[in-house]
Amino acid sequence: MKRRQGTIRRRGSAWEIKFEYRPREGSKRFTRYVTVKGTRQDAQRALTKLLGAADAGTLPDPCNMTVSDYGHTWLRGAHHIAH
Repeated sequence: MKRRQGTIRRRGSAWEIKFEYRPREGSKRFTRYVTVKGTRQDAQRALTKLLGAADAGTLPDPCNMTVSDYGHTWLRGAHHIAH
C-alpha cells in the first residue's frame, strides 16, 4: 500500500488541508484542498479520513462528477448508518 501524505496550515480562524491523489491507477494526479474549522487535531482527523478514502478509492473524481454520481458514491459509503 502506498503511503500518502498531506499538509495542514492555518488560514485565519480555520485550517487548510492539502493532499494529492490519483482516483484510478494511471489517471492524472489531483490536488485537493479542504477547509476545516476547529482545532488542528480536527484538521488532522479530517486529513486522515480523506487519505483513507483516497486509498479505498471512495473519493469522487473531481472533473467528471455529476450530482447523481455523488449520490451513488455517498450511498455506497453510508452502509453503516442506521435506518
